[in-house]
Amino acid sequence: LVVESANIVVSQHFSYFEVTSQLQIQNSDRGGPSAVAFVLSPESEKDRKLNVLYEKLKMCQEQDSEKYDSAWTSLQSEADDTVTAKLEDALKALEAVPPSLPFEPNGDPGRLRQGDHITCVDVLLSLAETVGKELHVIAESLAADHHCVYSAGPTKSLERVLEKTKMDYNGDHRCIADAARGSLVFDSLAKFVEFVLALLMRKGSASELNIVRVKNRLSQPATGGYRDVMLNVSVNGYVCELQLHLEQLKALKASAHRIYDILRSVGWEGDEQQIYATEAPSHDIRSALP
Repeated sequence: LVVESANIVVSQHFSYFEVTSQLQIQNSDRGGPSAVAFVLSPESEKDRKLNVLYEKLKMCQEQDSEKYDSAWTSLQSEADDTVTAKLEDALKALEAVPPSLPFEPNGDPGRLRQGDHITCVDVLLSLAETVGKELHVIAESLAADHHCVYSAGPTKSLERVLEKTKMDYNGDHRCIADAARGSLVFDSLAKFVEFVLALLMRKGSASELNIVRVKNRLSQPATGGYRDVMLNVSVNGYVCELQLHLEQLKALKASAHRIYDILRSVGWEGDEQQIYATEAPSHDIRSALP
């Protein structure tokens, strides 16, 4: 029961009808009490439930982010100060390797694209299979040299390519740069830094990996707090994705990524989701009062 000035507002929720009604009792100009009921549409109850779901998911995501932050802090504290300093310098140098992308015709930042020879989705996926094998051979050799673990990712499915092309890239399939992919996992910051420095030494090697884009998410974590480095590399003219992970962070990813997938599937990965219930027309029920 809420009392504001001369008005008394009584709210009652009938969950089994998925209807929320509000009865407002106030002094009428006739000197006696009158009441007006406002009935919210059934959709408003669904909106309320969506709001609850959204808040719960975001709370879980915040908890996951705290776990990532704790693991990252632990990794840094276990490493020497020189390693931390080298990491910062190495990542800056790595980010400077790819050429700048030209702006889009509408003025947006430039997008990485496959070459003009990727004429359709079928060609994109066919080359992902063949060039992906080359990527895996190169990356497995790198893993052996730098005492880390390589995991070859599956070729992106046709369904996911079509979905991403439509939803993210306005129908331009050449923007798909991760159809062929894999990941390297390091168990310490020292090994991670050693690998990045070695990668910088061999940049531009036409026979192996040509770095064309760097996403430094160690310095700027992804939504949800996860930290890694995502490289797009050109192998014989075909753009693939090579992810660099830290084992202590990746161990937390499986459970946290489920929350992110749910949020992303309905467009809630950001913080912009808001739902407002809308009122249906009010109904005067004065005649029903004694």
